[in-house]
Amino acid sequence: MSLTNLHTISTHQIYVSLRDLEIKRAENDKLLDGLDLSGLGPKPDIFANSAFIGYGIDFRKNSIADIQAWYTQANLSAFLTPNDLTLLANYQTNPTSANRQALLNSFTHLPDEQAAARLLTAAVDARETQLNARLGFVMPESNERAALMSMFYNGGPGIIGSRLLNALQNDNRAEAWYEIRYGSNANGIYAPRRIAESNLFSLYDNPGQGVSEAEAKEVLRMYTIHQPEIQDYESHFGSLFPTGGTNTVVFQIIGAKTTLIPIYNAGKAIDGEVLVGNEFSNMLDEYGRLVLDKNDLLFGEGGNDYLHGHGGEDVLYGGTGVDRLYGVPVRITSLGGARTTTCTVVKGMTFSKVVKASIPTTSTA
Repeated sequence: MSLTNLHTISTHQIYVSLRDLEIKRAENDKLLDGLDLSGLGPKPDIFANSAFIGYGIDFRKNSIADIQAWYTQANLSAFLTPNDLTLLANYQTNPTSANRQALLNSFTHLPDEQAAARLLTAAVDARETQLNARLGFVMPESNERAALMSMFYNGGPGIIGSRLLNALQNDNRAEAWYEIRYGSNANGIYAPRRIAESNLFSLYDNPGQGVSEAEAKEVLRMYTIHQPEIQDYESHFGSLFPTGGTNTVVFQIIGAKTTLIPIYNAGKAIDGEVLVGNEFSNMLDEYGRLVLDKNDLLFGEGGNDYLHGHGGEDVLYGGTGVDRLYGVPVRITSLGGARTTTCTVVKGMTFSKVVKASIPTTSTA
């Protein structure tokens, strides 16, 4: 089942306005704000070894026939002269630096920002059916579709990779959000754009209106699976993810944790990680996570699970299956010195044993 609980938009005009605004901000925010009108003329795209005009109309990737059609739809035919077409043909046939420079020097400028906006709308409209083909279904006009359309305009069909496509086709919002935010920036230059697109897409079905238990577990399952990769990514782009900032995953998952902790804390003050496994066998080990000695909440869910809380007063739920739970009262001597670990084993679990050991540690009763 494809993605549900979309943040749908009431009219096509409002959808187009939102979609195009997202793209404008990402492609040329200074042109949008009227601070730099040089984008009305052709500019070089160093990263793509190309040239573009307005809001990212690429002169090398797009066919001359498509460019002509968009100019016509935007009522801008007078600004695409025979000489412009010759410049385009020369550059596309032989994309040398000299031919690109000739285009940059002589291609006709757009008259104003409104013209650039109309040209963008024509170009993006033409890609809507292409997005449907890539998704394998028609996503209604919504915040989610606008976010994906911004990605598609930026990266073409390939930007909707197999993992993102699988999440969208199987109604897994959290995994789709992760792929947009952290998994779709292979060349390392679009991190700010992917943050904005994932924010528009939204991690939650109804932000600010309460998170259901099922949705909270889906969000924290995503976090549990990908936390090491997320931590590496946020460290690499540290200026975009300042500690305590709203862009960080720690902030983004607060809504999910706020739902689960009061229900499952077993009277403990959970102030550490909340990790959720899947229906298969899981290994949830606090060692190497963001925090080690706080009070954590771990859910094994299905399968035969290994749950290890390490330091702090942890609450472990094995779920179905035969589980191994590490973290009963024990004094542990470890790399960081001595610490006390206690574990609350919650009723309703079947487990093979509760183990008085930590890895890698030396323990004494």
